[in-house]
Amino acid sequence: MTVSFEPGADVHSPDINEIMHTLSPTVTREVIGAQAGRLVMLHAAALANPRTGAAAVLVAPSGTGKTTAAMTLGRTLAYLSDETAGITEGGDVLAYRKPLSVIESPLFKTQRAPSEMGLITEANAGRLAALYILERDHEHQGFPVVVALDTIDALAELAPQVSFLGKFDRPLQRLADLLHRAGGAKRVTYRDAEELAPLLARDLGHLTS
Repeated sequence: MTVSFEPGADVHSPDINEIMHTLSPTVTREVIGAQAGRLVMLHAAALANPRTGAAAVLVAPSGTGKTTAAMTLGRTLAYLSDETAGITEGGDVLAYRKPLSVIESPLFKTQRAPSEMGLITEANAGRLAALYILERDHEHQGFPVVVALDTIDALAELAPQVSFLGKFDRPLQRLADLLHRAGGAKRVTYRDAEELAPLLARDLGHLTS
């Protein structure tokens, strides 16, 4: 797809926002397709501690809080992705810093650059250290509830959130290896994204020594 602009065009016009609303997921689909069978690509946000290099992957279906978590936590942790977390066989979580899709209109999502949102973008990758399956509950009260999952339960919950899982020779073994590197998966029930900060600080290391 090629998009051209006339001199003096208003790049913040509704038409441009509509184009970007369509273009951003199209590019993401192409990127995912190009990495099929090489990276484990989870439908997830990803953040890293810029001091220790430890990374957390926050898995959740569309519209359930990944982008909000990335925007909230990515001002103190390094933002890697709000949509797709690509993980190498060696356990590196690679940055995919696409524009963040923010709901500002009932018709389409506005695409905002990470720098525009004040996010930290100095890390190009992180070492997988934590894997959370997010369960946002607007009625939840108190601290987030964290439940460690057995491997079989974690595999069942993760498999639907992996792009092109069938491209791997041994897909479940590849996912199991990823779980081992992360120390297992945890289901986290919470209400507001800022409540996740202490959990990430515990699992990724504090930002200051």
